[in-house]
Amino acid sequence: MNEPVVCDQPCTLCDATEARLLSLTDRDNRFLCTVVCIRCGLIRSDPLPREEQLRAFYSTKYRKEYKGISVPKGKHLYSDARTAMRRFRFLAPLL
Repeated sequence: MNEPVVCDQPCTLCDATEARLLSLTDRDNRFLCTVVCIRCGLIRSDPLPREEQLRAFYSTKYRKEYKGISVPKGKHLYSDARTAMRRFRFLAPLL
């Protein structure tokens, strides 16, 4: 797994096409190719699922699979919003 691989899609940060393979499975042992870009170090899935696959997953399955619930609790929404604002304030000067 140390040899560089040519990715299906270029890196979303630097457009490089070579990466090192990190893993072929997700936390539930399902297929998911995870690579690290040789040029910039971004860790990502390759290939990325199609937009419609991502939309379907995040709108119907994500919360149940990763949080164990179907409807978010108010305290989680509040906490997530605070985290998002903190990240925004950190990144805003860079944008």
